[in-house]
Amino acid sequence: MIWQDGEIYQAPAYDLLPEPILLDELNLRGEMVIYLALPLLQANKQNLIDQNQSQKGRYQSHLVETHDLFTNATEADISLLRRRAVFKLLDAHSNPDHNLDGFLYLPIGKIKRQSSGAFEIDRKFIPPILHVDASETLVSNLKRTLNVIKAKIKTIQTNNRENEQKLIEFRSGDIVSFWLVNALNTAHAGLSHFLQYPQIHPERLFFELLRLAGSLLTFSTAYEVDQLPAYKHHNLQESFTQLDTILRDLLDTIISSRYISIALKEIRPSYWVGSLETDKITRDTRLYIAVSSSVMQTHELIQIVPLRFKIGSTLDVEQRVVAALPAIPLHHL
Repeated sequence: MIWQDGEIYQAPAYDLLPEPILLDELNLRGEMVIYLALPLLQANKQNLIDQNQSQKGRYQSHLVETHDLFTNATEADISLLRRRAVFKLLDAHSNPDHNLDGFLYLPIGKIKRQSSGAFEIDRKFIPPILHVDASETLVSNLKRTLNVIKAKIKTIQTNNRENEQKLIEFRSGDIVSFWLVNALNTAHAGLSHFLQYPQIHPERLFFELLRLAGSLLTFSTAYEVDQLPAYKHHNLQESFTQLDTILRDLLDTIISSRYISIALKEIRPSYWVGSLETDKITRDTRLYIAVSSSVMQTHELIQIVPLRFKIGSTLDVEQRVVAALPAIPLHHL
């Protein structure tokens, strides 16, 4: 752990572990934040304390039998200093600057006392870490964000044609879809790199997500630029939660998740079949068919599609085609 003044704390390898706290002996209610605190260096005061002293002090000395690496001198006892940190529990809504005066401090966890009296650890709490992979919450949120972005890209691309050279052909005038796919693909590439190499500072991940949110604001008025959250290293949970909420709202607003695309497969000339997934189709589901053509004008499609298309179950369509009977009626919206 690296403190604000550059002091490095490594326990139990080189420093003392904090003394444990017996939670049952404390009258705790609601949410409590656990802080690891290190006494400040006091000018013209004693910063070294004995093991049995209760006063504040950053260091505690101990003797270590040490070998001489440069001469043939015998082993000798050398006095070394070990840092001494302590646990502090504060109400989640209290001001640590006031309660932890005289200490450097970092929040390392959050607990909540349940009605049964048992304590529950907040698994989503994000301490001020130096690497993204130190937080399961950040890694899982990053994976989910990448999956959402990938699904949105696929949704947009399936609405546009693909030519023989595997190039997406955007419809004339559909500049919005072009720039939206560009923003999503760019963000996905950068975020995928962070997932593969998560030994990065969380500020870099926050910056990349913030840039994606800023790009999406181009296509929506749901949020203003000044509503984007600021990065707070000592309150990562709040910063990333706010940004994640805005990103999900923007993605769902710009590219609605309230519909699913039903892929059609040509089983023989002029016959196409699509599979309706029963877990996504309900009594209130509405079915739409989207038709585009490179050889017909829009008004021609509006007239021809309801007359030429026959939609229904596989057996029903076969019978109606043979008997030249109409199928489910189609109406242009």
